[in-house]
Amino acid sequence: MASVFFWLYPHPQTLVAFQCFCIAVGAAPIFLLARDQLANRWYAVGLAALYLISPAVWGVNQYEYHDLALSIPFLIFAVYFYSVGKFARFLLALVLALAANPFIIIVSSALALSMFIDNWERGKHFGPLRFPAVTMAAVGGFAVYLQIIPETFSYHFATLGASTYSLTGSTSYLNPATVLAQPLSSLAYATPLKAIYLLGVLGPTLFLPLLSLRKFLPGLPWIGVVILYSRSLGSGGVGAVYEFSQWSSFLIPFVFVGAIYGFRRLVHSRHFLRQRLIEAKQLLVLMMIISILTMLS
Repeated sequence: MASVFFWLYPHPQTLVAFQCFCIAVGAAPIFLLARDQLANRWYAVGLAALYLISPAVWGVNQYEYHDLALSIPFLIFAVYFYSVGKFARFLLALVLALAANPFIIIVSSALALSMFIDNWERGKHFGPLRFPAVTMAAVGGFAVYLQIIPETFSYHFATLGASTYSLTGSTSYLNPATVLAQPLSSLAYATPLKAIYLLGVLGPTLFLPLLSLRKFLPGLPWIGVVILYSRSLGSGGVGAVYEFSQWSSFLIPFVFVGAIYGFRRLVHSRHFLRQRLIEAKQLLVLMMIISILTMLS
């Protein structure tokens, strides 16, 4: 679709505007998911607005046009359609997300694990299992695709293929083996900058995703990449992932999905209902203020 608009108006602004629109669309499933989970339209509006003013979202959009950014709305839609049991729509959103970037294979695998845990806790072992099952089938299909496609053409993609995205290590693009060889140096590399980045991503949501780790689970693989990042890990072209850039795309959907479920858990908790210091709506206002101050800083 981006190519159609670019054909009509072949300028860089066209791609940036298209990306901006796609990212903004992610506010729709945020609103729908929050409305269903919180049973309050105004809370849903507040959380959708929080997404739109998020420093991490703005960082992705302002950095450059990148395919990673297009995965954000698709992943959020996939989570929403899963929550309402819309199987065909879930599958479509998942496939579109997988088409955006090969690392979505890892994210989707974690999403499938999250759904398996959901089903286990609910005691449902048959019908709802089709969601995690089809997720893993789609992941397997795209993994095979990455093995075959680079060998199909007479030319080769420098950043596409099994060797490029190998979990056992690759110097072509991403080299996880260096973490195993030098774990302490990976942890120590740019530690203050990593801490500031994670604070900037999770701080505006008051770390609410941590109250719903099952829903935040698909974002944990990229949290691990951020914590363990070093120059040798990203020697093949993965830049500093602890900056507000396109690399946040793997994390943003699940920060806000986790924030919705974490918010629900917090405001319905016994301690929150007993206290009189802050109300739920004031909590939302506080998150928006923090988001704005984070952007200004």
